Amino acid sequence: MAAAGRYHTTGFTSAGRIAAWGKDDKGQCSKVPSLRAPEVFTMVAAGSRHTAGLTSQGRIVSWGADAYGQCSGSPPLASGELFVMVAAGGWKTAGFGILLGRWFAIGRHRPYQPAVRPDKFRTVPLLSGPEAFAMVATGARQYAALTNRGRIVAWGDDEHGQSHKVPALVVPEADEVSQLVQQRYATQAVA
Repeated sequence: MAAAGRYHTTGFTSAGRIAAWGKDDKGQCSKVPSLRAPEVFTMVAAGSRHTAGLTSQGRIVSWGADAYGQCSGSPPLASGELFVMVAAGGWKTAGFGILLGRWFAIGRHRPYQPAVRPDKFRTVPLLSGPEAFAMVATGARQYAALTNRGRIVAWGDDEHGQSHKVPALVVPEADEVSQLVQQRYATQAVA
């Protein structure tokens, strides 16, 4: 797996070692934290100037630029809950917790946008009943998630329709989504 941020690219090896290259002005490539064996990295994500890794023990570890708190630790999880996915985009890091299917984010979320341009911003959608997040992705200004019911939801900046023009999937298609990809002005589902 590889991830491309605004100024750098990252990937990890089969041994769980992260490699990163590109602009390294905030340590996003060179300051990969050491983990204690047997913990290894299982997933990597890249933001504008920070990198985030998911470990085999369900932790999110981030390094690089931290101007908006995107590397300052993970949100608290419920007892027994683990992160199973990490995403990074722009100046934020997002994670998905498995026990309760909850979504978390730290960093810059552009809270001023709804007030300035309410017609161009969508808030986090409410999920009902047993529906929970199953996969999460983040771009520079928006988020997307796949739910356990096969629904893709998106929120955040919507200037170009990247949050409200999400196509509905039919049930067989939803089971085949393997990755959500966010870019600055687009959301993509990969089957």
